[in-house]
Amino acid sequence: RRELNPTFLSFRFVIASALPPQGDVLKGGPRTSFIVSVRQAIREGGFRGLWKGTQPAVLRVGLGMGIHMMIIEIVRKKFGECQQDGSVQLMPSWAMAAGALGRTSAAICVSPLTVVKTRMEYFGSRVNTFSAVSQLARAEGARGLFKGVYPTIASSAPFSALYYSMYTSMQTKMNGSKQPRMLKNFMCSTCAAVVATLVTQPADILRTQAQLGIYPKTIYKRCQELGFQTFFIGSTPRFMKRTMQ
Repeated sequence: RRELNPTFLSFRFVIASALPPQGDVLKGGPRTSFIVSVRQAIREGGFRGLWKGTQPAVLRVGLGMGIHMMIIEIVRKKFGECQQDGSVQLMPSWAMAAGALGRTSAAICVSPLTVVKTRMEYFGSRVNTFSAVSQLARAEGARGLFKGVYPTIASSAPFSALYYSMYTSMQTKMNGSKQPRMLKNFMCSTCAAVVATLVTQPADILRTQAQLGIYPKTIYKRCQELGFQTFFIGSTPRFMKRTMQ
């Protein structure tokens, strides 16, 4: 199910990646809203343009989630506590550790795909994913393949730590509820995703800008003009993306 998410939600990845630098926001231009960005993306590339970067997104999420869930399962089996109903529960601290470790490992492994995906979404390239990774390696070397990996970890690891810890804690508290299991899962995941996205949004902005090659001086200059809200540009599509995943 996770591997299908990039296909259906790809337009949100595109808009989320396009919003931070779009309209020269970081260079002093006017701020662009989510709706305006969607219209502009359709005008420039048609509806097909909303699904730019789907191929590397599918590969990235599929491989990344495989690594992520493998690490979580290892930690659950090693440090989890068996419940009366036969399920295995992690303490909140171990849940945070499992989420952070799993996401960090995944972020490092799929970094080349993340860089290619971000650039395809922003610049609109239709090159084959593996050709794009090869071209990136030849042009920029290993540094190019792992560009933005530190801010990626800085956003992804805390996000997964907060999300998984909150999600498991809320599920435990709602065990006695008579609501349908699907509804409980949806409520827990949505609440956890909103809080975790809000906390890690600044690091996610830095990750996107680093992968697009926007220099720190430009970011600093824009921070002087807009203040801390610079790091929340593009938050609307990111909230939508995170909660629907």
